[in-house]
Amino acid sequence: MSEHIKFEIHLDIECSCVRPRIKIYVDEQFVFTRSMHSGSHVIKFEYTCDFGDHELRILRSGKTNKCPEQSVELKRVIIDGINIRNIIWINSYNKNIWPEPWASQQREAGVVLEDPVIGETVFGHNCTWTLPFTSPFYKYVMEWLR
Repeated sequence: MSEHIKFEIHLDIECSCVRPRIKIYVDEQFVFTRSMHSGSHVIKFEYTCDFGDHELRILRSGKTNKCPEQSVELKRVIIDGINIRNIIWINSYNKNIWPEPWASQQREAGVVLEDPVIGETVFGHNCTWTLPFTSPFYKYVMEWLR
């Protein structure tokens, strides 16, 4: 059994010289890619999921030491018309790709770089944001409401 799910992802992007690149996957299936300019963006797509466990992933890349003024903020995720803000804060995680030599310098200074970061929605570094979910989606949401 399967279900057809509608996804809507809202991003705010700030960049001064190099545009961040956004790639979106559901499980291992590529669904979107684009270099994004500054401003607000809404990405919509549909995907058919078999009943069971899945992952929505956003890969953010394009940030370099030559252009540090760049950020991507995940403002909203709406799945099948449901804003899942509270689920994101608890169930999503972000794995940063820390820039070198900065990361090594931080570690040498005794700073522990948190990884993964639970519920992070501001992507200042290149990273992969992941939201595990299950299908049927309405049952997943109902479990979170309990």
